[in-house]
Amino acid sequence: MPRQKRSNSGRTVLAQFILRLRDREKATFRQLAEIAQCSPSIVHSWSTGSLPCESITALKRLCEHYGVPLAVSLTGSPEKGHGSAPLDFLYQEEEVFSGIARIQITKLVERQPKEETV
Repeated sequence: MPRQKRSNSGRTVLAQFILRLRDREKATFRQLAEIAQCSPSIVHSWSTGSLPCESITALKRLCEHYGVPLAVSLTGSPEKGHGSAPLDFLYQEEEVFSGIARIQITKLVERQPKEETV
C-alpha cells in the first residue's frame, strides 16, 4: 500500500484529520471506532499515517457522522461542487486584534478596458 505524502508537520492529511477530529469532539480512538464500525486499531493506524484500503467504508461512515466530506479527510479540501466542510476543518483561527475598531471592507471589481475616442 503506498504511503500518503506527509505535510510539513510530518503527518499525513488523514492523520491530521483524525487528530483534529479527536480534539474537536474530545473523543477517544475507541469512540471514533464505534461510530466508524471498525476496530480502534484501524482508527489509530489512520492517525499514524496508514491509508484506508479495506476500511475506506469505515472512514466514510465516520465522515458522514460528523458531516465532513470524505475528500476532506483524505486530501484536506472538499471536492469542487460537492458541498463544503465545516470551517474548523479547513481553517485555524488566529486572533489578530482584540479591542474596539471600525472595519471597512472594500470590494475589488475587475477593471474594464477604456474605450478609445476618435
